[in-house]
Formats: sequence, structure tokens, C-alpha cells
Amino acid sequence: MARPVVSDLAEDFHEALGFHTEDDAELDYPLLHFVAVLVAPLEPIYEIVRERDDSPPWGVLFDVDECPAWALLFLSQFPGVLLEPGMTEEQQRDEIRAPTGWKRGQPEAIRIAGQRTLTGTKRIVVRPRTPVPGVHYIRTLKSETPDEERTRAALRAALPPWEVLDYEAFDGPTYTDADAAYADYDAEDEAVGTYTEDLESTLP
Repeated sequence: MARPVVSDLAEDFHEALGFHTEDDAELDYPLLHFVAVLVAPLEPIYEIVRERDDSPPWGVLFDVDECPAWALLFLSQFPGVLLEPGMTEEQQRDEIRAPTGWKRGQPEAIRIAGQRTLTGTKRIVVRPRTPVPGVHYIRTLKSETPDEERTRAALRAALPPWEVLDYEAFDGPTYTDADAAYADYDAEDEAVGTYTEDLESTLP
């Protein structure tokens, strides 16, 4: 019979049994099967503590790409990252890799924080210093915002406490939204020829 495929830990354990394994192949590997079941609960620990070709024992815990999903919360404490319950595994890894908290208040970090709560295309308009410094004009599409309060909370957390959040999830753009894209009417008139063009080019 073909030798069963088992984990590295099971193979090492089986090999360590020495002469007890001499007749295992002839009997269709009952001992190897038993060992594989016996060590199965230890597999997650073994994957952490074993030495690898490219990292020392325990090193996988500090590699954001190789760290097991269940240990990401442990890894997140080192860059000071807060992993939220609604994050996917990939979002958690991205947050650890490039913490948005390190760029708090910057458009990129605000956009990432808001998009985690959105669906569909995750369209979000972020305009800092609009209409004045210290105010952030942010809009999302209502059809892509399942929980507006959750989105608002995520955006609020991405801003310094002394700055103002002007947020709304809406069905479509308005004249107010169009005007907010420009410093004054002349700048808006120069940028686009019509209101329709303005909506298509600058707003969701």
C-alpha cells in the first residue's frame, strides 16, 4: 500500500519511535495513522515553534504574511494596531503592515478606514480642509453604506479629536456637494462646463 501523506510533525514523531516502526509498512502503516491522529492537536503549535529555512523558531509569529490568522491579534500589539471585529483577515494583515493610525487624519488613512465598512465599489469622497481647515468633507453612497453610524464611527476614529467630521451617506450628489469641490464659483466654472459634467467627474 502507498505510504499515507501526513504532516512533518507526524513524520518526525513516527521516525523517533525507532524499531517500533519496522513492520509498519507491511501492516499498511497503522502506527503512522495513529501518530498522525495523536499529534493533530499539536499541529498549530508546531507550526509556530519549529525552525524554518528562512526564519528561527517562533519567527513566523512576527511575519505579517506568514503569521496564522488566529495569532494576528498577538502580532498587532507590536505596531500598536487596533484590529476591529468587522475586519477581514486581509484587512487585518494590511493594517498591521501599514497602520492607518500612523497616518491619522491623512486622506489615505481616512479613506481606508471608511472603506472597511462599505460594500460594492466602496466609493468614498474625502476632501480635507473643506470648506475650511480643520473640517473634513466626506461622502459615501447610501446604496454602499449598510450601516451609516458604523461608517461615521470609523471615520471619526480616523481623525484627530480636534478636527470636524462632515459626513453623510447620500443617494446622489447635490449642488452643495458639487460646490464643495472648488474654492469658489470661478474655479468650478473653469474646471467643468456644466453641472452634469461636474457630477460625473468629481462625485460618486
